[in-house]
Amino acid sequence: MIFSGKKYLIFSWVFCLLMPFSFAQERNDSLLKVALMDVYDKPEKAIEIGTILLKNYDKNPEKQIQVLHILTNAYWSLRNYEKSLETILQAKNLSQNLDNPVLQYQVLVKIANQYHSLGVNTKALEILEEADRLIESLPMNDSLQFDVGSNYAIRGFIYRSQLSCDLAIDYFNKAYKSFSYGKDLEKVKSNQSVVLYNKGNCFITLNQLDSAKINFKKSEDYASQVQANSLRAYSLKGLAEVFTLESNYEEAIQVLIEAKNEAKSVGDLVLNRSIYKGLSDNNLALNNWREFQDYYKKHSQVHSEIKKNERQTINKLIEKHQEEVKSKSQNLKNKYGILFLTLGLILIGFIIWITKTEVNFQKRIKKLKSGFRF
Repeated sequence: MIFSGKKYLIFSWVFCLLMPFSFAQERNDSLLKVALMDVYDKPEKAIEIGTILLKNYDKNPEKQIQVLHILTNAYWSLRNYEKSLETILQAKNLSQNLDNPVLQYQVLVKIANQYHSLGVNTKALEILEEADRLIESLPMNDSLQFDVGSNYAIRGFIYRSQLSCDLAIDYFNKAYKSFSYGKDLEKVKSNQSVVLYNKGNCFITLNQLDSAKINFKKSEDYASQVQANSLRAYSLKGLAEVFTLESNYEEAIQVLIEAKNEAKSVGDLVLNRSIYKGLSDNNLALNNWREFQDYYKKHSQVHSEIKKNERQTINKLIEKHQEEVKSKSQNLKNKYGILFLTLGLILIGFIIWITKTEVNFQKRIKKLKSGFRF
């Protein structure tokens, strides 16, 4: 009985030591969920939480990478392109030290999306190819299938801008199907909403307005189901564009005002620019000059801010590319410089050996000749 009592005391002591860590872990995981929910609709709050969690997860690189994904999306939502790219590249550095190809794949796909959004599509496709090579030998389970959906979606974005909407729609359909393998309903609906919105834009390009309207409405429905304000605002903006093309200007304005209200808490500059542009165009069509001028002014201000952010980020990308080229050039110089030096020394040694051999041979011939009698 005494022994059992000691065991109980030891267990209680260990439990008391571990209990604070357990509560801290639960608190961190709860905060992570909050940040994930707020990443698009309340990006400032997500950044605040994410910054704290990075320190709390300092011993857990996989969790840190998850937090960096959230921070990347939050910064991007605020159109802070430079900080967003810097954050996801930090995640890449962490992932390279882990034996986790799926995690590395997720990071690369996210980086590819960043490059695409900045219009550097060649680099984006190059990174997607690199990502594909990472998982080509892995079994395609449901979780990985969901991740592949992002790859398909980004290719759809790129092909829409560079090739054709028919090809892009094919990839959007693949992405939509891949996302359906996800277990998290909120993630599934959010990603499918994005895909449907982009399909709708493709149908506008193809002048198939009925199909566009169907996709925008479905996208808006999915966004509403998971209470994603920013995604709902994008879907409404797309629907308003269809109404504008159908000359239903008043209906378009009503939908755009609803989108503007949804976007208030988001702070997405690109979304706001598009909404202001739509409101100015539709008010101009109705000869509402005062409203037209007001929204046109707001559109111009936001447009200037976006271009400024884009220029800063692209300059950083150019600097980074130049650093990479310089580093590769130096590595090649070091690598092949040593090789050429080694080959040069071997060649010199070979020439010296041949010369000495020839000299010795001539000496022997001379000696032999001097011993002949005629």
